[in-house]
Amino acid sequence: MRVAPVFLAGLVLAGCASSDPVYDPVIPFEAQGVTGFRVHNDGLPEAASAFDTPIDYSSIQNPAMYNPAIGAGAAAAGGAIAVLLIAAVDASIDDARNKKINEFLKAQRFDAKKVFYDALSDELTRSGYAVEVTEASAGAPVAPALTLDVDLLYYGYTIVSAEWTPAALATVVVKSADGKQTLLNDSLRLGSPPTYIPGAIAGYGPGGSTIVLPYDPAHLIANEDAITQGDPAASIASLRFALESVARGAADLVRGAAPPPAPEPPAPATPAVAAVDAPVVSQ
Repeated sequence: MRVAPVFLAGLVLAGCASSDPVYDPVIPFEAQGVTGFRVHNDGLPEAASAFDTPIDYSSIQNPAMYNPAIGAGAAAAGGAIAVLLIAAVDASIDDARNKKINEFLKAQRFDAKKVFYDALSDELTRSGYAVEVTEASAGAPVAPALTLDVDLLYYGYTIVSAEWTPAALATVVVKSADGKQTLLNDSLRLGSPPTYIPGAIAGYGPGGSTIVLPYDPAHLIANEDAITQGDPAASIASLRFALESVARGAADLVRGAAPPPAPEPPAPATPAVAAVDAPVVSQ
């Protein structure tokens, strides 16, 4: 049985909550002579998301902590109603924010699907794999190829303290050509400050199953309004960075577990034939 520790190129292992991180399944799919991948192009959500700081409901659910005169029953009932009201207002605010951001992206003609799958295809092609990007419902590939599914659970922006940073979370799954074996199953998340410093965190983070990709402080955005009302080029570049980072991370996982095929040696050069002067015939 083989345990395949897969790390991202140029990165170091992050601290793990367990001494036995959850790595890939033990199927040595590099032994299958991988030359190509069929990439399903249905892994992106229809819209980007922007996540604000989660609300701490603990004090709302138990107001008796702060006012002993409130009975347990009244506290429970009042706390539950307050939580529902605040959650509804919070959801409405989130919906309005996401709508504004996606209208901005539409106005900028930003095609997240094209950006992501172009980046993923380019990364794999440069490594020497044959790549076919297709619908998940398409028929069997012309040539045997493993199936690569990268599903983004979300992409967009998230708040960190007062600033906003690009965000993305994805799963990367590789299956055999017949779809019967899962050969790789990992998660990727774009890191964010202050927990992760640029370029220094990698491998499997706390819990042992999600790989943390480095963030770039150049893509921090000052506040929520700056995403849609500031420099549009900066906001688009931030989101492009998130999508391309996940594409690069997915390709790194594949390259680590299934080294790309060696390039074919160049054909031997044809020996040069020396030119021969024609004899001069005297008249």
